[in-house]
Amino acid sequence: MEAPPEFLEAIKRGDVARVRDLIRATPGLANARTKRGLSPVLVAMYSGQKVVAAALIAGGADLDVHDAAAVGRLDRVRELVGRDPALVNARSADGFPPLGLAAYLGHHDVVEFLLSRGADVNFTSPETGFTALTGAVTERHADVVELLLAHGADPNHVYEGTLTPLVVATSHGDVRIARALLERGADPNRGAHEGKSALDLAVGKGHREIVELLRAHGAMAGKPPAPGGGTASDPDLHLRALMERLRKAFNAHDLEGIVALVDPDYESEQPAHPERGFHGRDQVRKNWASMFARVPDFRADILRTAVDGDTVWTEWRWHGVRADGTKFDLRGVTLFRLWNGRIVSGRLYMEPVSQPKKEGPYGEAP
Repeated sequence: MEAPPEFLEAIKRGDVARVRDLIRATPGLANARTKRGLSPVLVAMYSGQKVVAAALIAGGADLDVHDAAAVGRLDRVRELVGRDPALVNARSADGFPPLGLAAYLGHHDVVEFLLSRGADVNFTSPETGFTALTGAVTERHADVVELLLAHGADPNHVYEGTLTPLVVATSHGDVRIARALLERGADPNRGAHEGKSALDLAVGKGHREIVELLRAHGAMAGKPPAPGGGTASDPDLHLRALMERLRKAFNAHDLEGIVALVDPDYESEQPAHPERGFHGRDQVRKNWASMFARVPDFRADILRTAVDGDTVWTEWRWHGVRADGTKFDLRGVTLFRLWNGRIVSGRLYMEPVSQPKKEGPYGEAP
């Protein structure tokens, strides 16, 4: 059933009485969906209407894993993930996994549980570029931010063009979150808001404690660096930018976009696996088509880049869930040599992350 506009408007404006009346008249409304596929409960939570969400649940809303994560119902999240472990990284109709929703809405216990079950801490929404960490920082949930960072959340993730978690925390004047990010490796010179670096923002807004923190971690005043690192005038900037284009093509599963960045005579080698070497970009297309088929939600994260002449060294994380439901997680480094805007050769050192047996209250590793 598609939720009628009157019902959705009542939810958004927080009209609990009207929502209850409409559910009484049409009981199925509590489990209707918007045109985009969102549940009424998620609409209520996105609109900041927690009382309405509670009324919807009381009116018969059947919480799926995304609804349960959004409202902080740990018992329901446990139940659903216990039945189907793959739900831990399942995406909602608008592209967010349960971890992202729980982090954005500040449910520390749900975040902790999902992480214990193998939730991808650095999953990035293809549509928005948001991660669980960016949501927690935006909504100023410091305890959730610290938990995510302790589990490997990337403090240098760039989204919406130039934003980083540290830039957003600085803009808010949030000392605790800024300190947590810096202590976990946030680059104080990375990212910008409206052309201003984190330090420029802190100085301009009078956030003295954050100014001191940033300077203690090496922040420099002046024009902020470009998202790929360095400054806009650096001669290696276009090499870093090409890697960012490659990352975006990977995450969009854009085969033609990937191939367009590769020279027709591309040479690939994997020193640890000599038998995997090949020549030509047609094989690049075949390899990545196979990858996307085997790992339908494949994601690529760039952790660090460095440029040495015409070669870009990139530390990657490639991850997702295979079609058979098992976890896919590779980490390592690639060395790509570039010429005339294309990758002419590559040396890949990508290896699977070992999954040791996990002991504790949540049992085995996912």
